[in-house]
Amino acid sequence: MKISYVLQMREFLIMLSCGIVLGIIYGLLKALCRITKNKIVEIITNAILTAIGTIFFIFMVNVINLGEIRAFLIIAYTLGIILERITLGKIFAKGYKSVYNILVRIIGKFKNSNIGKVILK
Repeated sequence: MKISYVLQMREFLIMLSCGIVLGIIYGLLKALCRITKNKIVEIITNAILTAIGTIFFIFMVNVINLGEIRAFLIIAYTLGIILERITLGKIFAKGYKSVYNILVRIIGKFKNSNIGKVILK
């Protein structure tokens, strides 16, 4: 059975974008793990994300390609995750760091205030 190049390109781009979305979700969970600084939480979130990513991949293959797993779909999905980590992931990491620093300053000021001393007795 022949499949047109246009359909294959569409499927490739859809799986690439799905990989980018999964990379963004990974970045958000990674930021959560950095805040908690707990290895067990990091291992659990990585395991959950891997399971969700695999289920999402299989679901998208069923929706897009009627259940036929092809090598270019796996490559597109993986490439999307890698591209997100290299490009957007670094930008988001800088944003997370600045937001984290701002929150630490605000919480520090709150702890030193009169209201904070009363509430946090």
